[in-house]
Amino acid sequence: MKQLLPFLMLIFCNQLYGQVAESPFTGSHYLISLYAGKEFDSKQTLSFEDAGMTFSEAGQYGFEPASFKWKQKNDSTWTFLSINKSVKNGIMTWEGKVIQDKIEGTCIWSRKVENPVNYTFSGSLLKD
Repeated sequence: MKQLLPFLMLIFCNQLYGQVAESPFTGSHYLISLYAGKEFDSKQTLSFEDAGMTFSEAGQYGFEPASFKWKQKNDSTWTFLSINKSVKNGIMTWEGKVIQDKIEGTCIWSRKVENPVNYTFSGSLLKD
């Protein structure tokens, strides 16, 4: 039992502190240009809030804000992944990276009745 207690304490502390870390994205908004292939599709604002990640036209298509995972790659590069779902319009999987004030990545929109649409995006941080 004496050997098990330190091990359990280590696991508990890792869980506690691992969940406390706040995302570096929280409260950030990025203006992006979205492209389907080489064709311009739209301008969107990606917003990262406590409730999750969302985009400008999410409500129009029934997409709810979704939690997002993030990871630091090095001193200036962060990555993120978010999966937004809509009952009527399928799933949008957003994956990207942020380097300082710039953002870029991909978005795959999967729908039941159509082939997935693959998007790329790039943009920059909106400053208050």
